[in-house]
Amino acid sequence: MAKFLTSALALIATTLTSNVTLARENSYQLVCRKGAGMSITIASSPNDLTWIELTFKRGTEKGGIGNSKIGSGECAYIDRPVFKSEPNVMFHRTDVSFTSKISLGSGQRPEFQTYIELGSSDSRPRADLQRFLHALNTQEYFTIEAYKKDKKYMEITRFY
Repeated sequence: MAKFLTSALALIATTLTSNVTLARENSYQLVCRKGAGMSITIASSPNDLTWIELTFKRGTEKGGIGNSKIGSGECAYIDRPVFKSEPNVMFHRTDVSFTSKISLGSGQRPEFQTYIELGSSDSRPRADLQRFLHALNTQEYFTIEAYKKDKKYMEITRFY
């Protein structure tokens, strides 16, 4: 019985690992330009999960890095536009706890402070989330790797 249980657990672990690997292999880079028409929701749950949802306008031009043809709030694949039949919503779920604090001073620009705590021993999700938040604060363009999860969503596998 123990041998069967061990074999079953190994099979499940292999299947899950294969699915994650397959998802990453089927991921493609999209270049996005911040702006009107894009919305980003970042929500953290009490059990240390953070959910990021990014809704964007479909880019009508390919999205090479720094491509000035990408409009405000648009995302496009590196080598082609996002077709109307493809999702324009991306999501990412990670075991990183996220908290944001906004300080409003009199007559001053709002000051944003972000606290990110890691819920697991893997540091990549934290680094990815930090890179993404930094890009949102400082850059006009950012790059995401994602794959088509279903008809409505793409799942983000990596932030650049």
